[in-house]
Amino acid sequence: MTTPALELDDVAVDLSGRRELDGVDLAVTAGELVALIGPNGAGKTTLLRTTLGLLPTRRGSVRVAGRRVRPGRSPLG
Repeated sequence: MTTPALELDDVAVDLSGRRELDGVDLAVTAGELVALIGPNGAGKTTLLRTTLGLLPTRRGSVRVAGRRVRPGRSPLG
């Protein structure tokens, strides 16, 4: 089994005391295409910022290429 290129497991994110993401699970394999769609305020940008390590998770984990993403540190090294 190969390691997913991107993996989110039970991710929750709070911003300004408000829950913005809750219970997000996602696995994307290398070469797979994914589109994030939804209305304004649905959490698309928050999800991307969390994946890039720009926002901390309240719960859960984010991994890029098998490496855990931590706020303030690039997930790619």
